[in-house]
Amino acid sequence: MRFWLFALFPLILFSFANLYATDWREFQPSSGAFKVLFPKTPSHFHNQIPEGNATDRLKCDVYVSANADVTYMMLVADFPKELSQHQEMLSIEGFMQAMLKDQKEEHRLLFANPLHVQGHAGMDFLMKSRQDHFFKGRVMASASKLYLLTVESALEQFQEEDYKIFVNSFVLLP
Repeated sequence: MRFWLFALFPLILFSFANLYATDWREFQPSSGAFKVLFPKTPSHFHNQIPEGNATDRLKCDVYVSANADVTYMMLVADFPKELSQHQEMLSIEGFMQAMLKDQKEEHRLLFANPLHVQGHAGMDFLMKSRQDHFFKGRVMASASKLYLLTVESALEQFQEEDYKIFVNSFVLLP
């Protein structure tokens, strides 16, 4: 009897693992500028923010895919002018500082590591909120756009493998 129980253990374990497996879906906006995997089809929000003079606008597109425990978000900020390579890293640093300034009571930066993503300046980061929620992400800049990919959840719900699938699936398209 014990032999059968041990023989069935991998099958039972595999069955329970599939209950929690994420069915990733490729998403590509109508612009065709990039593709990324989300756990389910994201909702889309669009906004324009005045930038500099009255005619310049920062265009923001936000894509969100959430369940009760985990939120996957991608923000695309389109600047009025193209960024040089030096300005790419400056815009990333400025964005991170603005995020921390706006959330100074709520979020604490645990780490930020600069990197190159598909030949462009980027940064991986991790923030923790007062409510013990974690905000882990990657931000990168290319031409006139800043791309932010984040996963927010309580520590108990955070799945590193799912985070890696999400951020590593992001591809800029020609």
